[in-house]
Amino acid sequence: TEKPGKSTRINGDIRIIEGRFKAVGQDLTVENGTIFFQGSPNNPGLDIRAFRDVKAYNVRAGLELGGTLSDPRSRVYSEPDMDETEAMSFLLTGKPLDSGSDTDAAAIMQAIALYGIEKGDFITDRVGDKLGLDVGIDADGEFEDTALMLGKQLSSRLYLRYSIGLFEALNTVMLSYAINRYLNLETRSNAEEQ
Repeated sequence: TEKPGKSTRINGDIRIIEGRFKAVGQDLTVENGTIFFQGSPNNPGLDIRAFRDVKAYNVRAGLELGGTLSDPRSRVYSEPDMDETEAMSFLLTGKPLDSGSDTDAAAIMQAIALYGIEKGDFITDRVGDKLGLDVGIDADGEFEDTALMLGKQLSSRLYLRYSIGLFEALNTVMLSYAINRYLNLETRSNAEEQ
């Protein structure tokens, strides 16, 4: 609908019968999908379900996308049903979390940060528990400085942390040594500075 002096409005929906959707570094098959328009053409509603078949394990893992284009929501699912951590591992790596590497864990964490997967904290906790690492997202400072952090307490005084930049390709190694209860010595090193 167009009227003089008013913005264009669209009411209706587009149904996706079959298609491909690229997300979390994978080419997913769209199982069913609908894009809803109720007013502005710039911010349609989303109802899309896309999956990846992992034939070696007889698993289908995918994403359900909802919300709107400007505020999308995503949820990981799987068939057979499993917790979201395992489903995310199958979706990204094609294998269970137990057989994954540290690189696979980093890919899962990056997907959580970039795609706003719901219940992200639960998944980071599970990945950290499986690998025996402290895992988290460092969102302090500027948006482009957001990083995935993997850390390990090496001794009662020594802590090692590795940060992987999610938006800028800058990885940092940090080593912290507790001299006493009040004083820590810390060193950081990356490609740009030490």
